[in-house]
Amino acid sequence: MKLSKEYVSLILIILLGFFLRLFLMFAIGYRDMASDALGYVMIARAIFQEGILIEQALFFPPGYPLFVGVFNWFIEDSLVAARFVSVVFSTLTIFLAYKIGKEMSNKSGGLFAALAMAIYPGIIQAGSLAMSEALFIFFMFLAVYSSIRVLREVSWFYIVVLGASIAFTYLIRPEGIFLFLLPCFIIFWHCKNFMFKNASKVLIVFFVFLILTTPYFYYVFLETGDFSISGKGGWNLVKGEIVTGPEEEWRVEYLSLNEDKTLTILEEVSFEISTLNYILENPGDLLERYVIQFIEVVRLLFYLIVPVLLALIFFFLNKYKDVGLMYMLLAYVAMLIFIYPLYTIPPRYLFILAAPLVLVSSLGFAKARVTLKKYFNKDYFVNNIKTFLVIILILFSCLYLFSLSLDLPYYVSYGQGDVPEIYSEAADVIISFEESERLNVMAATSYISYFTDSNMVNFPYANVEDFLEYAENREVDYIVIEESSQGNWDVYEDYSNLDSYDYIELIFEDDSTGSLIQVFKLD
Repeated sequence: MKLSKEYVSLILIILLGFFLRLFLMFAIGYRDMASDALGYVMIARAIFQEGILIEQALFFPPGYPLFVGVFNWFIEDSLVAARFVSVVFSTLTIFLAYKIGKEMSNKSGGLFAALAMAIYPGIIQAGSLAMSEALFIFFMFLAVYSSIRVLREVSWFYIVVLGASIAFTYLIRPEGIFLFLLPCFIIFWHCKNFMFKNASKVLIVFFVFLILTTPYFYYVFLETGDFSISGKGGWNLVKGEIVTGPEEEWRVEYLSLNEDKTLTILEEVSFEISTLNYILENPGDLLERYVIQFIEVVRLLFYLIVPVLLALIFFFLNKYKDVGLMYMLLAYVAMLIFIYPLYTIPPRYLFILAAPLVLVSSLGFAKARVTLKKYFNKDYFVNNIKTFLVIILILFSCLYLFSLSLDLPYYVSYGQGDVPEIYSEAADVIISFEESERLNVMAATSYISYFTDSNMVNFPYANVEDFLEYAENREVDYIVIEESSQGNWDVYEDYSNLDSYDYIELIFEDDSTGSLIQVFKLD
């Protein structure tokens, strides 16, 4: 069977996207030692090895760790498994982008969507990291494609897939719950011939969602005592305040201990605070911070979408049939643009916003000639506009990736260098004591908790007596003191001499990196 030119092009685009992600994965360093990555991996281990959800699951929903755990059956190194999850599903997203683009426009729009997703710098980055964004984007696109199929033909299969897709986006990242805009659009956009006859079928979306997500909703309720979509909403609100304020102020205010010496103020407040109350109680400070972070979100997003900006503009200059779904997707992006500045938002979160804009731009690409014919009479320019758009996409993507390559030495050293090795050595000392139970390790970073497969206890700011009482209340087995994290604290000297207490032993000490790391064992 001879493949058409269209499918040969698609296969080549998918292969290109796969190898770009694979290359970046190994170029950066196969070990991504970022704290979030370690958190996901530790949750995956706890689920598949012990059948439990550890405390980090309040802040990192279990969707991505579940996939990491499955891949970990076939790939021994859990961090490599986590990154392959991103590589595989980011590659599959290229195919979904093609299908959506073709359904909403034509085959050239579908191929442009696939090419853009394959070589788009931010999407490639997301698809090479041990982070949840790539998997989230896959299920977002699956939800969009399922919505299109439900609009075309009310299919039980795609209704179930739509419900499951929204459920998984939520279980991967809490903001996925807002994708309920899609089934709501399906109901109301086709209300005359759809709502009354088929609304009951669309309700299946909600039932499938509830079946898949109720266990996690219940877990969050048990841990926080409140019905909430996530345990990290209050945490991120406060963290947004922390990262924009002076270090000493937030350290004293939020890393201090509560009266019972069981939680840091940050932990206590984050579980109790509501977004609405926080906005009402801190309007002035919040507004100032919000404006600064909103401008930063818009600036970074604009930078991300430059390769497809012209095609995106063409989208808004044309009329389309049955394109309401894309506008609903844009409404979802706009909603997150206004929500994100309330919190502390790493730039990688914006990959979630860039991906739908890349998809929508394919419709503009498909209509590029029609658009130009309205404003220009230059046949050469009009006839070759799609070629120009592809060249612009490739050129700007290459420039972005080149700028990223300048930072590769940093990523390589961060992922495979001396610092993780030191933590690994410290962890080996802990493991040598051969404790059989899951340990509690207090540290400012999660490295040793990862290497020892233990629970991480948040590090407080307090005088040494209160500090040790907190450690006792949290049943801490080991305390990690890092000069890089606590060296400028006024209590650092006391922390670094914990072995002066009879029941505390210094079991590891290393300053070969220029920053002292100590591990203390509590009896």
